[in-house]
Amino acid sequence: MKHPHIVFDLDGTLVESLPGIALGINQALKRMEKPQQSEANIRNMIGQGAAHLCAQALGYRDTPEAAPEEISCLLELFKQEYLTSWQGNGTRAYPGTISMMMRLCATGAKIAILSNKPMEHTQAIVRKIFSNLPIDPILGYQKGSFPRKPDPSALLYVAEQWGVEPKELMLVGDSIHDAQTAKNAGSQLVLVPWGYALLEQLLEWRREEGSPIVGSMEGLTQFLLTGKTRIQTRH
Repeated sequence: MKHPHIVFDLDGTLVESLPGIALGINQALKRMEKPQQSEANIRNMIGQGAAHLCAQALGYRDTPEAAPEEISCLLELFKQEYLTSWQGNGTRAYPGTISMMMRLCATGAKIAILSNKPMEHTQAIVRKIFSNLPIDPILGYQKGSFPRKPDPSALLYVAEQWGVEPKELMLVGDSIHDAQTAKNAGSQLVLVPWGYALLEQLLEWRREEGSPIVGSMEGLTQFLLTGKTRIQTRH
């Protein structure tokens, strides 16, 4: 196969997680007696980790602007709520995802998952939704471990664990943070447009960096297996 060492982002790439995240953060905001957010607003807050999500849910542009005690409180409440809110219809694989992963594994591909979501949530979701697939490692954010994407440390760790050069890895993601991570690590990249980033951002990255954008799960499967696809997002 064309790309035998594949690292997937999770939220917005393999799974639709917005319903569970929105429910969890709004329940946490309610417990703090803070205004709740619409799913549309929360959609644009996903991808840079739970602390960033909490800061924006409280009305700040970024984590450094927020009062630390306010962030800590909401973050702790969100983690409590998300333990149950991600389950059921809160998180589900995109159509075609599981069959794609099974096909890749059947060809001998190594598959890892790298998310900015907290480690405990990342591993719980992957082990439930993709329970029969040999995915290793499964990496989320954990304090004292690797920094969040776009820092390349976790991606470089995957390359080391697999005994390959970073340039041999193919990172599959839905956001500019994923794109920057691949660039920082010196790895290959393919982007998908069905996640939480603005399509205009992905198109701009493609214009500047030349990275492919593949517009369907069928096309992504074909691209990873053969390096070719006719199903792409165009502008």
